Amino acid sequence: MGAIVTGATRGIGLAIAQSFVSERASVVLAGRSIEEGRKCADALGPNAHFISCDLTRKKEIEALTAEADRLFGRIDMLVNNAGDLHRASVLDLPVEEYERIHKLNLTAPFLLTQLVGRIMVRERRGGSIINITSTGAAVCRPGGTTYHVTKAGLAMLTRSSALDLGQYGIRVNAIAPGAFETGLMLSSTSTTPGLRDQLVSTTPLGRNGQVEELADVATFLASRDSSYVTGQQLFVDGGRMMLNPGLKVPEVADWVDFRR
Repeated sequence: MGAIVTGATRGIGLAIAQSFVSERASVVLAGRSIEEGRKCADALGPNAHFISCDLTRKKEIEALTAEADRLFGRIDMLVNNAGDLHRASVLDLPVEEYERIHKLNLTAPFLLTQLVGRIMVRERRGGSIINITSTGAAVCRPGGTTYHVTKAGLAMLTRSSALDLGQYGIRVNAIAPGAFETGLMLSSTSTTPGLRDQLVSTTPLGRNGQVEELADVATFLASRDSSYVTGQQLFVDGGRMMLNPGLKVPEVADWVDFRR
């Protein structure tokens, strides 16, 4: 089975690629850093292939899809994980940054869904497309216009695509992560004193997530175990979305961690 994972040279994308490879899938890791990409692919073994791609460029997206099709002869899974943000008040947000983030976070997943979807239809084997959205698709923080607008759009692209592609046995779902211990999150919290503690204090499970936990969910949605699941956005957030934002979880001496 063949897969494409975007933004796969670090964090959530790399963890998903690693999980897919462990399940004996062949995976294309798409990213911009050639050095990092090749290093990651080499570490994952012969079933991992790196393809450099600037997802803001249509021609490079087309080349990425064509090369993955050539490598595998089919594409069974697509994970639209790559994303970015530009933090600024809506009053000060440069339109150029808004358009750049829109291309990366929303237009690229649309194009990949279209191109990979056509390959899946051609092969008549069905398939699974997974979009990585965010809790930010449903709730906002100040200065997050580029992120929130595009992630909410990606959530709706998930539902619309699932409706169009269901007749071909192609399932489209989204995963909306909460606070995960990624390089992006750690760099963000390092510049905002107290933010990491705040995230933990408003998470009912009492901790931030690990990328391997999110990868497990992606592997489930890519597998036959979820064969009747489509058009869904699954919040993987330790319970943060169910908590009234004006409250905190009860303080206890010890949190029980049931991770395997």
